[in-house]
Amino acid sequence: MQSGSNAHPGQKLTSYDMARCITWGTKLAIEPEQIAAALSIQKERLSDLEIRKTAVGPDSRQVAIKQTLSHMAGKSVSAVQMEGNRAAVGHHQMFLVNQVINLIEKNLLDLSNERLIQRLEDLYQLLSKIEELNGATA
Repeated sequence: MQSGSNAHPGQKLTSYDMARCITWGTKLAIEPEQIAAALSIQKERLSDLEIRKTAVGPDSRQVAIKQTLSHMAGKSVSAVQMEGNRAAVGHHQMFLVNQVINLIEKNLLDLSNERLIQRLEDLYQLLSKIEELNGATA
């Protein structure tokens, strides 16, 4: 396993970790029954994980996705979106947005952090683009 996984002794694998195992097992032509047995899960659970925790990568292969991209399950994702998946922390999108809103509403931002302020300005620009795109599709 790569660093950053939860495969330390005594820690359970996350559903994302299991989905990664499933995609690797599939790439290596390992039978689903063997993958399920190795993960100590039922074959039905394996199928559920494939449905909920994978997408189709740019190379048309199944790829594991984090919770942040759960709305992309079963859909095709671009290389740029896969980069975003790798960088994502794995929380629901609403949780992440609520965290930023909380920092702003409760006056908790480190306003002396120039890099933070620049990234917030970048966020403002991106939000403006979303508004424009949303208006164009309405």
